[in-house]
Amino acid sequence: MSSDVELVVDAGGDVRCIYDEGIDLRELGTLKITRASHVEPNSDGTWFADMGPSGGPVLGPFKSRSEALVVEREWLSAQGAYAKATTGPLYSITTWDYTEQAFTPQKGLSVPSINVSWRGLLAAVRELRAMGYSCHRVRASDGSHDDNDSVVMIERVDGGGGG
Repeated sequence: MSSDVELVVDAGGDVRCIYDEGIDLRELGTLKITRASHVEPNSDGTWFADMGPSGGPVLGPFKSRSEALVVEREWLSAQGAYAKATTGPLYSITTWDYTEQAFTPQKGLSVPSINVSWRGLLAAVRELRAMGYSCHRVRASDGSHDDNDSVVMIERVDGGGGG
């Protein structure tokens, strides 16, 4: 395990991090540990990092568990997964799937597209724009849509009010 642990302390004094035995977190107070991912082998010994608990993809295959663990940690760090998801609104960004005739989570992003923080949403929008999407479609709180852009939809999904 690494001895470098990034601790994030919010205004309320809560501390968050990607768990690492490099520091005894019990010294900071009462722990609430939440699983962010699963690293598991399949039946032939190939390893995968399932980032589903953090709203992400299944990463892999990897030849070794240690390789999967390195990629798992890199992905979590890049997503800011150590940051408390409930500190602000959550959003989903979906793209129109012409086959399904519905908005579906965008595949191929380096960040999740469902239940993401504002920071994650901005990263997804940057990537979608780089892919050629305009990213202007927004669903209003009454369920209506702006029909000028029928390819991308951004929704606030945490039940909070719209602006």
